[in-house]
Amino acid sequence: MRTFTKLVFAFAVMLLTTTVFAQTFNSLWVDGRIYFKLSDNAVLNVSDNDGVVNPKDVYFLEGLIEEYNITELVMPFKSAQSDILQRTFRMDFEDYSEIGDLIRDLKQHPDIEYAEPAPLFFISMTPDDTYYDVTLDGGFLYGSANSSWHLNAINASQAWDVTTGDAGVVVAVLDNAIYVDHPDLTNQVVHAVDLGNGDNDPNPPEATYIWSHGTHSAGLVGAETNNGIGVASIGCGISIMAIKLGDDASDGQAMAAGYEGITYAADNGADVISMSWGSPQYFQTMQNIVNYAYNLGCVLVGAAGNNGDGAETQANPDIPVNYIGYPAALDHVIAVGSVDLGDTKSSFSNYGTWIDVLAPGGFAAEGGILGNMFFSVLITTASDAGSVMDMLSGAGGGASDFGVSGQYDGMQGTSMACPVTSGLCGLMLSANPDLTPEELTAILKATCDNVDALNTEFIDSIGAGRINAYEAVTAAAAANAPLVADFMASEVVVAVGETVDFTDLTTGTPTEWSWEFEGGIPATSDIQDPTAIQYDTEVIYQVTLTAGDGTNSDTEIKTAFIIVGQRGSLAESAWIEQNTHFASAYRGVFLTDIVDENTAWILTYDGTGGSITRDFAVTADAGETWTPDTIEIAENYAPGDISAVSATTAWVAVYDVNGGGGIYKTEDAGANWTHQTSAAFADAASFTNVVHMFNENEGYCQGDPINGEFEIYTTADGGTTCTLVDGANLPDPESGEMGWTGVADAVGDIVWFGTNTGRVFKSNDKGATWSAYSTGEDNVSSISFADENNGVAICQVTNKTTGTIESWAMVKTSDGGETWTSISVDDQFLSDVSAVPGEPGMYVGIKISATLEDNFSTYSLDYGTTWTELDDSVQYTSVQMFSADCGWAGGFNWDENSGGIYKWVGLAPSDDPYFTSSPALEVTEFETYTYNVTTEDPNTLALTITGPTTPAWLSLTDNGDGTATLTGTAPEILGETEDFEVVLNVSNGTYDADQSFTITVNTSNTAPEFTSTPSTVHTQNVLYTYDVTTYDEQGDDLTIEATTLPEWASFVDNGDGTGKLSGTPTTTSFLGFGVTLVVSDGMFNTIQDFNIQVNANDIVDFGFGSVEIYPNPATDFVNITNCQGATYEVMDMTGRILEVGTLKNSVERVDINEYSNGNMIIRLYNS
Repeated sequence: MRTFTKLVFAFAVMLLTTTVFAQTFNSLWVDGRIYFKLSDNAVLNVSDNDGVVNPKDVYFLEGLIEEYNITELVMPFKSAQSDILQRTFRMDFEDYSEIGDLIRDLKQHPDIEYAEPAPLFFISMTPDDTYYDVTLDGGFLYGSANSSWHLNAINASQAWDVTTGDAGVVVAVLDNAIYVDHPDLTNQVVHAVDLGNGDNDPNPPEATYIWSHGTHSAGLVGAETNNGIGVASIGCGISIMAIKLGDDASDGQAMAAGYEGITYAADNGADVISMSWGSPQYFQTMQNIVNYAYNLGCVLVGAAGNNGDGAETQANPDIPVNYIGYPAALDHVIAVGSVDLGDTKSSFSNYGTWIDVLAPGGFAAEGGILGNMFFSVLITTASDAGSVMDMLSGAGGGASDFGVSGQYDGMQGTSMACPVTSGLCGLMLSANPDLTPEELTAILKATCDNVDALNTEFIDSIGAGRINAYEAVTAAAAANAPLVADFMASEVVVAVGETVDFTDLTTGTPTEWSWEFEGGIPATSDIQDPTAIQYDTEVIYQVTLTAGDGTNSDTEIKTAFIIVGQRGSLAESAWIEQNTHFASAYRGVFLTDIVDENTAWILTYDGTGGSITRDFAVTADAGETWTPDTIEIAENYAPGDISAVSATTAWVAVYDVNGGGGIYKTEDAGANWTHQTSAAFADAASFTNVVHMFNENEGYCQGDPINGEFEIYTTADGGTTCTLVDGANLPDPESGEMGWTGVADAVGDIVWFGTNTGRVFKSNDKGATWSAYSTGEDNVSSISFADENNGVAICQVTNKTTGTIESWAMVKTSDGGETWTSISVDDQFLSDVSAVPGEPGMYVGIKISATLEDNFSTYSLDYGTTWTELDDSVQYTSVQMFSADCGWAGGFNWDENSGGIYKWVGLAPSDDPYFTSSPALEVTEFETYTYNVTTEDPNTLALTITGPTTPAWLSLTDNGDGTATLTGTAPEILGETEDFEVVLNVSNGTYDADQSFTITVNTSNTAPEFTSTPSTVHTQNVLYTYDVTTYDEQGDDLTIEATTLPEWASFVDNGDGTGKLSGTPTTTSFLGFGVTLVVSDGMFNTIQDFNIQVNANDIVDFGFGSVEIYPNPATDFVNITNCQGATYEVMDMTGRILEVGTLKNSVERVDINEYSNGNMIIRLYNS
């Protein structure tokens, strides 16, 4: 029997459930509303009435009120215990089409730090409970589903064996509205408010499906469980704070009060904040508010968004496909994507490296002929259960067709995955209320089930995996602070014969301690806080502490900790801590300019928020005394670089975030600063990055490109006269290329600066003419040179909106920056690095991290091949070396009288020899590899160099003078690459050192390629053919396979590098049938992906010509062509047959006017 079935409805109507409606001006913003923040130093002497300010009382709005019809000015976060939020204002105005001009005018005022649109947030969608863990039947069309599949998937019932939730744990549900009188919610809600309309009633204005979004979210978080009715929730016994964000006058799909909702939840005791909504746009105010809630101890959870398949874009072109969703992607927010039954990523779920976890939020029906999409996540609603017909129109969730009744229905979306995760976070806090947000997030991610094998297309884009409630709650209940050994000393710089007291700072629950005091009396101790350890010899000594808790142990070694016979303050390893004396706490040093061994200047940023400050400090006595001050310049300026020639004379490069900047000079140690106006930096695209003075007269400064050239000036009179470098003397900037503040260095007359495209600009003549060279990386974020030839750079790419590190590499040069090679170290190994002038091959680096034990300083003597850690658990912010004996590492001051910067005191004396050369780490097969090894001995003893581990194709020759040669011909390899481990050893007979590295041999083979192009538009019921041809440069035997094919197609590999794809499509596809072909030479694979769009035309199925059913959509009748003798059936969406008949003519009319409106299926078949 041949059968042709045509569905007389478009599945595209399913997209209506995710439709968002545009505002009048911009669909992603609230019409006529902006947020702006006053700069930290601005003073606003106006009165307010419960946060409402009269715009006419505000000096910087003069002239703007009438121009833009400003109607309201509000301090929406007045009660927040945050200076940043208290300086953030919300403004409403009537001329909403002029929003761009209003923002520009505000940002031009020096007292406004930023102004931005107000985002419109869109909704992203064993107990005895009636619908807990029961099988629901939807018939042969829709299949069946488990009512609690989303709980079963995450092992909820096992988690409840650990804890059923503590009512003292409060999860705030921020959504369009929450029906708090729902029988499964009424006993769970402990706090309710309506921020959308300014009252205490969060109930929806009408009991519709779309207004049920928040009720659905709240039920997933904490619907009452084991109460004999309705449904169960992962949160089980936790409490709900219901916060309504939607305006009753709206359609329920978008909300403007998201900011206020977060601060309200944080201020009113929420432990977890659940946000099933978002925006594809980043706003600074949003991050500030999230930071505020996070700092109050809130766990924030956000829905990733529902446009992974582009469906929302079809409804609203303003929404990008697979956008990065905010607030989910912000720092301190757990970003949640969605999975269907079986742990495959839901097609709608956004994806990317910013996703943290996945949770059930998609579809779960099984066995229905129409697929899995008609049953999703069942939970509480304000409306009664809807049918599949309602689901198709956006008026219901389809649950009634599965036998569900009452105020329960299905919804799908990351909006559902988010509250499932939020409820689990509440359950974890019930198990361990002492968890910090950071600790909870780490446990949540660490206990996820890996689902990469089920989502191979999205590996690295779906976070840690699908949440596992049992594992997460179990780990939370058992969690203690990690055991990390640490300690401090009463003094670390002492006179001969003095004593030191030590204090244990180990985190966790240590019960045993083992101390080792090199050079100390006594030399060991097993008590927690040893006292009176005496030092009698003038040397720098190491201290070691091993702490244990009976199960685990951790060791902290401070290698050059106790300095005997010198004077200074607190030291860590090779550093002495000095006090910068800033009145404001947590001033972090981001840049140090060293004039000589005694003189240095520093610039700072605010460690509590990250913004650059105008605070600086200078020392003229090697750091014994730092004198702080503030650069008196316009408040919209921030310093980015400084160059000094003495303790009194310095130049600073300042920038304006809105464009522009300039150079300022002081000749009185910073008491007064003079603008050097001939270095204009006045263009809107100007951004001042670098200043460097070679001496008191000659120097250069650099800014971003204007008019197609970098804006660079030189001076020969101390900056009084600055001359713009002619574009003919500069390489043209690449597309979008710009520099960075302070990312520059100089040796003698030579200067370098790095750019965001991975290039290094170099001048050999004090900035007069320039060349540019590629590092091979995507960005240069730090650069430092030891001499005119040897330098090192960090190439880090950071996401501008999320702050996450997207890529990281370290590179070095030995020819003055013309060529760069990679240094093989761990990803994100260092935050900053400084080459040591006069010591080629010596680098000093630091790592800064929010995790205490991940902070450290380190050094290398062989161009980064081998690194020796100096210490850990010390938060260094930057590093700058002047010589092997002088340098500073930035830090944070704790108050006016403690901390701020670390002075280098040198490496501890050692008798160990060391390597001073670095190897090449890559070679192509059949090519010659050569490494000229050099070593040194601190006592000039004779050295022997051996190779304990070398591959057979390499041989090592010891030259007998502290040098050696490692050479050989790289072998033929079987794969794309093959790694060979090498360990070299240098010994003076008593002491020795190793140098370990990996040589990667690359194949000389190249990948095959496709030489044919497929047709991508075709016609239904017509044979499709594609003759595939490929080519391989080496003439290797090739195999071709089709890894993705539509059901109607087949592929044949002819065995000679050609193949044939063929088949007849029997259905249409506007988006196209996906095809993936792979050609392989046994080593490399090349993929050809394409879609075949199939259009309806000439369907020949019953032997009489094209089969057509029209019109579609239909009202009273349909015509069916060329089906003589065939039987037709008219069915509704439940599968009920409404009419059966036989078609006699080539064009037959079937009346359907007696049937109810809706979607129908027409089935045609013959005998």
